[in-house]
Amino acid sequence: MNRANREIQEGRLGRRATRLNVDTQANPITQKKRSFGMERNRIIEKEVNKLLKAGYVAEVQYTQWFSIVMLVPKAVEKWRMCMDFTNLNKACPEDPY
Repeated sequence: MNRANREIQEGRLGRRATRLNVDTQANPITQKKRSFGMERNRIIEKEVNKLLKAGYVAEVQYTQWFSIVMLVPKAVEKWRMCMDFTNLNKACPEDPY
């Protein structure tokens, strides 16, 4: 297990704030909600709870840039949870760094 996964499981990451440089002329886009089966919903809930417990993510009350969760199959018959930030990435100017 790598260091980042260990820190998430042990809850040692602490809270970090991220500020995005979103173009002020871009209109917020909310992606359509997707339905998953019961098994996939359990996997998503487990992963989200793990990230919440570690302080890596926090619940927000606004959804201007709502991005959906996706499950991608891994080679060892497990799932990897990913976020689709396609629309948000298009609204942020490229960073030269």
